[in-house]
Amino acid sequence: MICDNRKSIIFANCAGVAREEENIDPQKLGTEIKRALNTEDIIVVIGLSEVLMSRDKFDHLTNKLELLQNSNKYFINDIDKFEKGFLGSNKSFKTKYYLSHLNSYDHRHPEALNNKWNGKKSSQRIVKEIQHCRTVYQGTAALFNNISNDTFMPEGFQLRPSGLNPLSNSSDDPLKYLGNRDSEPRSAILFRKLELFDNLHVNLAFCQLETNSKDQRVTSKILLDNSIGTSHRMEQIKHLCSRLDPGTPAIIMGDLNARPGSVELDYLCNEYGFLQVLSDDLPIINKTGPIWGKIYTFNKNNVDRPDYEQTEQAQGWPYSHLKHKILIDHAFVRGLENYNCELRIIKLSDESSNNRISDHRPIILTVSRN
Repeated sequence: MICDNRKSIIFANCAGVAREEENIDPQKLGTEIKRALNTEDIIVVIGLSEVLMSRDKFDHLTNKLELLQNSNKYFINDIDKFEKGFLGSNKSFKTKYYLSHLNSYDHRHPEALNNKWNGKKSSQRIVKEIQHCRTVYQGTAALFNNISNDTFMPEGFQLRPSGLNPLSNSSDDPLKYLGNRDSEPRSAILFRKLELFDNLHVNLAFCQLETNSKDQRVTSKILLDNSIGTSHRMEQIKHLCSRLDPGTPAIIMGDLNARPGSVELDYLCNEYGFLQVLSDDLPIINKTGPIWGKIYTFNKNNVDRPDYEQTEQAQGWPYSHLKHKILIDHAFVRGLENYNCELRIIKLSDESSNNRISDHRPIILTVSRN
């Protein structure tokens, strides 16, 4: 029996798919997420980051939110693969959007060609597309089930342009992309006036914030708080929140590349009024912040933090990044005090290093009426 009192929003990071790591497969990822859902869940939207597509001809799609149609014009198509895994071969999502932040036509610095598109360090499936004179795009997708695009206002925008010093630029400079994560542009998809319930419309944003090669994932909090990546992520959070409608409930989900208790996530809560929704399988610890049922949330009054010298796994925390075993994929909410919010981190069927279908565990945020 389907109950309209529950709506689920999912975020899954497919970065390993873009790099063709190990046995990572977006179709299997879709199957795994579908298996993890309760039968009463009504899927609102699924956000996928770092998914690839390719086309015969170059289209100026970078930083342009595109409404996708089912078509055979796409060759690499991670979205189609995920869709088949999630819905089956003969079904499709009602509405699909794609926002690319990289493409092999524009982002052609010599180092990018070698590191990303057509060199020894490149993914073989990307190299194959380049050899067929196709353009490869990397970006973020949003997939809606049973919701048409006339019920909300979508937009895509850049959180940082290409280059090693992104805070000094206001627009993308493709030739400054070197084919590495330090110079990679970042973006966000925002849906305004998305109706979750009859009396609840929200701003929903999917995003991926910057990481930096100089950031040590498991180190002291002081070092992380003063890192290059942190300063950039702070600016990206400011930019993202400046686009949200004041006074409108909001949900932010994505790979924020920051651990709970980091200075940038505290800033998101304290400055913009968000609360972090955390999985209910956290170990029992003394909490001073607000609690929704079993759901722990951080805010400025919460003094409990993970020990940054250890992984979350070592402390019994649920984690989303499989290599570093820390929690960097998050859900934040604002203005949902009259609703119940739950977060699940989906453990995949095989997470061994030689047989992963993703390098991140997906997260599911469920919003329900009290």
